[in-house]
Amino acid sequence: MPIEWRDRLSVGNDMVDDDHKALIGIVNEFEHALTTKDAEEVEDVFRRLLTYTEEHFEREEALQTAIHFPERKAHKEEHLRLKWALSDIHEQFVGKEYGSLSELKDLLRDWLLHHIVEEDMKMAPYLKGGRG
Repeated sequence: MPIEWRDRLSVGNDMVDDDHKALIGIVNEFEHALTTKDAEEVEDVFRRLLTYTEEHFEREEALQTAIHFPERKAHKEEHLRLKWALSDIHEQFVGKEYGSLSELKDLLRDWLLHHIVEEDMKMAPYLKGGRG
């Protein structure tokens, strides 16, 4: 079942929310690609996920600097850990059986939803001008 965007996932910034919607869309595409068992499609979607994640993190970090988000250093470190984890996963799973890749599906879902709900939501008060 695809991940669906819900208003409770909104951090209150159109750019960040649009990025999160796009990331959810790519994760959903990845899950669909796994059902096709088309290795080329799976690889293509995963590469797009890696690229878009990198671009999103850059935009989000620039925004955090602009709003003087006090946890931006720790948040950036979390981004680095996630980028390394995705790269490691990519290297580990390239050319592997699809059963292993389906484990990746759960990991991506958990990472994305946790990161939005737990980490990115910490920016919401700063984006609304309540702090900072």
